[in-house]
Amino acid sequence: MMSEITLVLFTVLTQLAVGALVTLWLLETLGKKVKVETGKFLTTTVLGITAVGIVISLFHLGSPAMAFLALSNIANSWLSREILMFGLFFVAALVYLLQWKEGQQQARKIVGCVTAIIGTVAVMFSGMIYVLPAMPAWNNFSPVLFFLVTAFLLGPIYTFMVLRFKDDIEAPKIPVAVSVVLGFSIISFVLYLTTMQAGVIEQNLTAVNIIASEAFWLRAAVGWLLPLGILGYFAYKQQKMTQPVVITVFLLLLVGELVGRELFYSAIVGMQIGL
Repeated sequence: MMSEITLVLFTVLTQLAVGALVTLWLLETLGKKVKVETGKFLTTTVLGITAVGIVISLFHLGSPAMAFLALSNIANSWLSREILMFGLFFVAALVYLLQWKEGQQQARKIVGCVTAIIGTVAVMFSGMIYVLPAMPAWNNFSPVLFFLVTAFLLGPIYTFMVLRFKDDIEAPKIPVAVSVVLGFSIISFVLYLTTMQAGVIEQNLTAVNIIASEAFWLRAAVGWLLPLGILGYFAYKQQKMTQPVVITVFLLLLVGELVGRELFYSAIVGMQIGL
């Protein structure tokens, strides 16, 4: 159980961090004048969240002190590649932080672009770890897709929350983008469950486990329907979301992704050898 919790926290936190940095870089690249103080603060929190996620991941290993050995098989292991890429992401994000000073906008955009690419690749490598023939419900593009959705759901809303906290630029397109990603998350998961139900027995049983789980319905209510309803209401009324509302949406989405990730690990059914 502890191993599963560490994986849930590691994957969700690092994906949130990547999504937040990508959002910050995109905002500036698209012409939004983010305050230097805000950029520094947000990038610092990205580094902190990434560091916490990496430290938590060490407790998944049998011997955390020997974690460096996980880098010894980069040529063949997605786990080794994941560790390498998140290490590079942390270093690149640190360099990006150092660019948050007046007169460094052009260099910041270049470093931010490199960091965003490294982070996105790291998230994809995380997903590839779970593409396993022994786990038919995972042996497809779904782990990579789910991990990317988490990154680009939590990252933008976190960035939006920080912008509100710092009383910085208005970025009304972020809630719209979050709503689109949220809708895509719901549709893609429904399609995933439908495909699994029509698949081999292990896929079918995984789908049954998900649908029968209270965690799934909690995730659907807290992580999908409630935030989508709030975002839709403010979009329909054309009203600006207050800071408490933004915090509420962020927390709902975070809880939803944590519950959904726990379900990702706990509901899976592997191939039964010899049956």
